[in-house]
Amino acid sequence: MVERFKLRPVQHPMVDHILERPRCCLFAEMGLGKTTSVLYALTLLELLGESTLPCLVLGPKFVIETVWPSEVRDWPEFSHLQVSVITGTEVQRLNALRARSDVYTMGYHNLQWLVDTCKGFWPFKTVVADESEALKGFRLKQGGKRAGKLREYAFKSARWINLSGTPQTNGLHDLWGQLWFCDRGKRLGHSYSAFYARWFRQNQYTKRTEPVSEAAEREIPAAIADVALSVRTRDWLDLDKPIVTDVKITLPQRARQIYDDLERRMYTELLAKPLEVVTAAAKSQKCLQAAAGAIYPDAGSRAHEEIHAEKLDALEEIIAETRAPVLVATNFVSDQTRIAARFKFARKLDGPEAIEDWNKGRIKLLMAHPKSAGHGINLQHGGNVIVFFSLNWNLGEYLQTIERLGPTRQKQSGYDRPVFLYRILAQGTLDVSVAHRLEGKLGILDALMERLKR
Repeated sequence: MVERFKLRPVQHPMVDHILERPRCCLFAEMGLGKTTSVLYALTLLELLGESTLPCLVLGPKFVIETVWPSEVRDWPEFSHLQVSVITGTEVQRLNALRARSDVYTMGYHNLQWLVDTCKGFWPFKTVVADESEALKGFRLKQGGKRAGKLREYAFKSARWINLSGTPQTNGLHDLWGQLWFCDRGKRLGHSYSAFYARWFRQNQYTKRTEPVSEAAEREIPAAIADVALSVRTRDWLDLDKPIVTDVKITLPQRARQIYDDLERRMYTELLAKPLEVVTAAAKSQKCLQAAAGAIYPDAGSRAHEEIHAEKLDALEEIIAETRAPVLVATNFVSDQTRIAARFKFARKLDGPEAIEDWNKGRIKLLMAHPKSAGHGINLQHGGNVIVFFSLNWNLGEYLQTIERLGPTRQKQSGYDRPVFLYRILAQGTLDVSVAHRLEGKLGILDALMERLKR
């Protein structure tokens, strides 16, 4: 049965906001459905007779290559939309730009190339600036060159939508550049210098930008309230449960071939003899390793072979968007080796010192195997974000890892904040079946047979 898309209660105000305001900001925390809200609103506007396509989506690499294409692909309601990802070599980018599509996705770093290529012609009816904080450095005379190039064409699009979960990571002064693309400075000042002079000053000791008075913290949000909607998780969802977001990745062609071969061999071995839970779970490990991105070619080998980096890219995107300390749970030694190589600031959960440093905010990325994050360890003081880089079949270990900084411990420690749980899943692999098993929908054997029926 094909799952149908249905707006969640939290998405109704998001869609209404987009429908009613041609140029707007949607500041909603990660996992609340910003992407599908935009797709739903644009689709509805098209049905009502307004031409909103083609749409240009700007964003980080993972967002434009994976998030937007997968949301369109996964929901029948959006399957009529053609998506073209503008990335790669110049020839590949040109081919993607020339393709007949409804949604074009592109990284901010290619903005200058796009403007130079268009040469005055701008076909996009809508622009979506995903993770719009990338525009915070825009200035009329100086500032970021990429955003400056976009200035020439921004108002040739009838609709403009800024999306972000963290629009003011350094303070309210981050908002001016983003808002300019909505109203040309009407609300916050026609230049950054005027905006800064009115509401901010530089601390002579720390050299940091600070509001002139507490009034600024009321006046700036009030000034943009008609075009900017802020949506917080705590206002819509039950904080007694983690907010679960499945981040889906697609295996590259070579990795897909390797994975499919491993899976066929596993099923051949399992079907050749009566299935046992322990045997089935053990034989699936090679497939789960491949889904995570690395395999051990030979039995007993300590050296892994990396076959894709898609999960590392997804983890990088989560770290960038949450801008908070992250506890990342891994299933294989190769996971931690690869994560440590990509993120030099990563630390292992390997003893009391690591626990203390995490809880004191000294660690940005803490790696833990579920077995090392079991009973008795308190990690709630260090953060409220958990990422499962790879999964295993053990439901108890899964639940215990979540509980180390879960909703109950957050409340017991006096923190009024949601717990965000991200699971990075390789589509079309055992990752998805294991996730279903951990949700209590299936047993191990049922989950394996579910994959066999594909």
